[in-house]
Amino acid sequence: MKLNGLPVNLPKAETAQKQQSNDLIITIDKSRQIYVNKAPVDPQNVGSTLLNDAAPNVDLSTESVVINADESVPEGLVVGCIDASRKVGINSFSIATATEDQSAVQ
Repeated sequence: MKLNGLPVNLPKAETAQKQQSNDLIITIDKSRQIYVNKAPVDPQNVGSTLLNDAAPNVDLSTESVVINADESVPEGLVVGCIDASRKVGINSFSIATATEDQSAVQ
């Protein structure tokens, strides 16, 4: 499944809904590499990269981040990305999932 980001095997959810396009996407692939809007970043640079990628003069408290993480990624890595986002003022998050009938990425 690909959601305006890089291809990953998303966790399945019966209630998964299509998300609208979002300017801030964090992708974590099965090798645990983190990307912000398709650009690879080190874990310690997630927050600063989100700040740089946000539109100028945007109130980050009104922005939302989509977490597009492979189903094999440890929850701790996802939580670390959410925490880094919160440190720069982002408080709204969505977790990308695939519906039960969507096929997984190889």
